[in-house]
Amino acid sequence: MVERRATYGGSGWVSRRSTLDDEIRAGDLWAPLASDSGYNRLTDVLLYRPGVGIAEIDDVDRALHLRPVDPGKLGRQVDRLFETYESLGVRAHRISDDRVDDHRHPNSIFLCDVFWQTPFGAVIARMANPVRAGEERTVSERLAELGVPIALTIAGNGLLEGADCLWLRPGLAIVGIGVRTNESGYGQLRGWLESHGMTCLATRFDPVCQHLTGCLQMIAPDHVLARSETLPPETIPLLRKSGLQVTSFAESEEIRERYAFNFVVVEPGVVLLPSNCPETRTTLEAAGVRVAAEVHVSEYIAMAGGPCCASGVLSREPVKPKKVQKH
Repeated sequence: MVERRATYGGSGWVSRRSTLDDEIRAGDLWAPLASDSGYNRLTDVLLYRPGVGIAEIDDVDRALHLRPVDPGKLGRQVDRLFETYESLGVRAHRISDDRVDDHRHPNSIFLCDVFWQTPFGAVIARMANPVRAGEERTVSERLAELGVPIALTIAGNGLLEGADCLWLRPGLAIVGIGVRTNESGYGQLRGWLESHGMTCLATRFDPVCQHLTGCLQMIAPDHVLARSETLPPETIPLLRKSGLQVTSFAESEEIRERYAFNFVVVEPGVVLLPSNCPETRTTLEAAGVRVAAEVHVSEYIAMAGGPCCASGVLSREPVKPKKVQKH
């Protein structure tokens, strides 16, 4: 009998026994970039600074923008966001503008929409509007360069955008079904999460919010901030049934026009806030939230977004399990 060689599974063959989660945390094969919360300390983000092509847009509705963008001003605001993240100890990774056709893809700045990070790699969205089709490819390529595994790519007739997905706590997510995420996209994500022992809830929401994170933000363990007036009646009871404390924000000019709710949680109880939103800052502080920094976002708003939309979360520190008291 001829002995089988290692390449055929014979003597010398070694089986791969580590899990993908093990490998991500080890950082040898994959970058140790992952997230299982919406509130733990933010360590890495992905940002994009549009090039001069953004000035060539002549139809703001086709581009899904609200008004024409000032490219110079936008560039300065993006640069300031980079600097602010670095001052807060967050590593800001870039997508180079020579990889994006800003006229064809005028919303590439909004990276939160294009992927959603998990403990097992990134979920790549399938964008709902044809003008955004193809952003997924650029982001997938950059994530691969950074060493982030692709855990799931939404396929078929599924539509799902990353900003419609929110970690409520490790192992529990909620997805907003609306204009940008459909039942098929949600079903694909839910099936994948369940195959990894996680739970995925769903809620529908008013189109006054483009995405679910425009209506809900986790601020700390078991504490969610909500624009309750924009959510269907069943959502707040669903959150409370899941063990969450809900702090409601009343609709205001700051939230509707200045995108004040488009803040970034940089660590539990600490946010990066759009500037010129004093009423929202007061409301946050009354809820025990500290504003670590403010950034000017007028040109983000022209494009119908803010700093949360523009910040693709690559990694947050893992949530530490609660200690069990011994009696």
